[in-house]
Amino acid sequence: MFLGMAAAFYTLPFAFEYFNPTEKKKPNAILPAGCCAPTGRPVGMDITRAPHATPRERRDAAEEFDRGQNFPEWLMGITAVRKTLGVEAEGDVLELAVGTGRNLGFYVWEGVLKEGGEGMRSYTGVDISGDMVGVARDRLRDAVPGLAKVMRRRRAEGMPEEGLAVEVCNGKVRLFVGDAEGELPAPPGVEGDAEGRYDTVIQTFGLCSVAEPKRLLENAARAVKPDTGRIILVEHGRGTWEWFNEWFVDRSAQGHFDTYGCWWNRDIEAAVREAEKTVPGLEVVALKRPGLLQFGTLFLIELRVNSKKIPGGRVTGEKAGKPQAAKGSEEPKRSNWWFGSQ
Repeated sequence: MFLGMAAAFYTLPFAFEYFNPTEKKKPNAILPAGCCAPTGRPVGMDITRAPHATPRERRDAAEEFDRGQNFPEWLMGITAVRKTLGVEAEGDVLELAVGTGRNLGFYVWEGVLKEGGEGMRSYTGVDISGDMVGVARDRLRDAVPGLAKVMRRRRAEGMPEEGLAVEVCNGKVRLFVGDAEGELPAPPGVEGDAEGRYDTVIQTFGLCSVAEPKRLLENAARAVKPDTGRIILVEHGRGTWEWFNEWFVDRSAQGHFDTYGCWWNRDIEAAVREAEKTVPGLEVVALKRPGLLQFGTLFLIELRVNSKKIPGGRVTGEKAGKPQAAKGSEEPKRSNWWFGSQ
């Protein structure tokens, strides 16, 4: 009896939020029939598909999108995952596909605010949607202690189409409007040809929302410090059991894409394993599918770049500035969160 009630409780959000098997989604101006490649922008904010939407309409859509995540994420345990993830951010932190900033309230900001503080030293967030970054800006204002006193809300003002959108805390906290698959900003204080990599690269629910997941992983590998840096991903995708994928995940994928702009039936593990084979130095430190009642659709992944597997012992590529020299045989820092049990 108890297990049955628990199963019903934890699987309720699937049916409640994402899936109605009797409803056929109709084409609309935002997502015309046959238009299925993700752009990183949720429905209502994709200017490539809705060029006539006003900035106010797109901002309203961003806020509605954000509010719509609150109950399902709490019920499915995603809020708890974000909270656990937040304390893992250390050193210079880069968050790719930051979206509306749903992780911002869980980071520990004291190290940023104090000169020479421990933990997170700086924070840089990047997202392709200026409308999403606008919501993230307001959430940042509420998340960083003391920031609300010096930073007013800008509900009616838009974000730039590209580039630096927010810079506070003496330049140590920044939000950029930009493509996570394109050129990425260096950490604060790094200029010109100076070497610069991040200590922690974080991304949540982004591989399902970009056109080329491998390219995003390549970019993350270029941006993180070899050997000592960590890439932490939280994703959703195809589950452990194929019967569940066929019965639910695949059947609901189009409706989920129409609403959220992401393909949640992508084979995330296959994409990560393929990147591990082809991206120089990239290694999977841990890959877990927690939560039996989520049927293996939630992924917690930690990656690193092993300099020993990079030709010449250096990070290659042009997207993230000048490569940083490898640090020899240093072992990666062991995680103290869900990966620590491995």
